Amino acid sequence: MAKGIYNADRLIAACDRADVPVSAREALTLPADGSVGTQEKIARLIADIHADAKANDAAQRPRTIPGIDRITASALVAALREASGFRSGRDLAARIGLTPKPHSTGGKGRLGRILKTGNRDSRRLLFLGTIAPVGARRRGEPGEDWLWMITERKKPEQAAIALANRIGRPDCALLKNGPENQATRPARLKPGHLPEKKGKCIVR
Repeated sequence: MAKGIYNADRLIAACDRADVPVSAREALTLPADGSVGTQEKIARLIADIHADAKANDAAQRPRTIPGIDRITASALVAALREASGFRSGRDLAARIGLTPKPHSTGGKGRLGRILKTGNRDSRRLLFLGTIAPVGARRRGEPGEDWLWMITERKKPEQAAIALANRIGRPDCALLKNGPENQATRPARLKPGHLPEKKGKCIVR
């Protein structure tokens, strides 16, 4: 039988067979029962988060940005309670840990790896929310020009981090003032159209 908590129901059903000894049945069903109970609690918690996000105006604002669902929006609101303290979207991205580390040598500056500091949960949720758009863009589906150019040059994980950084910045204005101050996003490509030239693309 396959392992994992999602196979607990199958394990319990298999233990009900007559050829399974009583001692073995008790030993096997004990962790399975706990797993089923844990899944039910997780489902209730997710339902509560969805209900709270639906009733919370602040949690509704980030959901206008593609890639942010109710759980991600709730995590951002909880982690960034005082959005008024951020001067710009870059400050918010730095708080989550999505900005690269700057280096300077010989009077020339360059950007290093992502800092990965700040709120880890918010950063992870934003990253997971961008995996699907990056995969769709790599398959040639309609999307933003700059994202297509990044997916041509970088690994999917790097493109997802760049997109998470980009969609995380408008959250600052949304959390502070509402959807009327949402930054304008670049125009999307028409279906079946891809740029002819692969120019350089710098994520600012």
